[in-house]
Amino acid sequence: MEEYITKFLKYLETEKGLAFHTLKFYKVDLLQFFDFIKSEDIKSIGKKEIRDFIGSLLRYGFENSSIQRKLSSLKSFFKYLEKEKIVDNNPTIGIKYPKKEFKVPSFLSIDKASELMELSSLTQRDRASLELLYGTGIRASELCGLNTGDLDIMRCALKVRGKGNKERIMPLPSKALKALLNYLDSRTGILPVNETHRLEACATSEEAFFLNKRGGRLGQRSLQRIVKKHIEKVADLTQMSPHTLRH
Repeated sequence: MEEYITKFLKYLETEKGLAFHTLKFYKVDLLQFFDFIKSEDIKSIGKKEIRDFIGSLLRYGFENSSIQRKLSSLKSFFKYLEKEKIVDNNPTIGIKYPKKEFKVPSFLSIDKASELMELSSLTQRDRASLELLYGTGIRASELCGLNTGDLDIMRCALKVRGKGNKERIMPLPSKALKALLNYLDSRTGILPVNETHRLEACATSEEAFFLNKRGGRLGQRSLQRIVKKHIEKVADLTQMSPHTLRH
């Protein structure tokens, strides 16, 4: 089974352009399924094995959203096997997803968001990242992947690379733009203060926009810690992450 899974993951990476973390979830889901059915004959797998696997997940208390993801992984996997003529029939056809549970996401009220942005403890970097997350709904991965050359000061816009490395141009709220420029100016030796030079530097630089304490690119886990640290000061939420500001 390992051989089929490896080929499938390679297909997802090269043909679909899926990210590393997404591929990891696919692998975990497929290995869990094959560990459950304990069969090495890929052609012998039918609807019964799929339903038995889903039933076991329900009995062990997996959330419907997790079961949906695992079933989606199986559907994609067997669709690929059928396309490659490794199996004659796709056993996942007709297997329905469990109904998705509705959960109200954690979010900040407008008053709390305003209070967050006014915290005196915010550094220029933290203020810029929070303003960008809240003002645009940008994802954590997108924020961390920004380069200084992605900022178009004249057009008040930002070039963002999303899932599958697809690019889009995002308009910036005035507060977010101001916070980004203040942060850039605070980075000693990174960009000149002169406005003309600053425009030229932004247009040509591929340097990471948000830096960590060591001068490297800010990572998503560090961003999560930054967001959580500051939200805790203004609100008591069940979840405190970049996605909280996105909501």
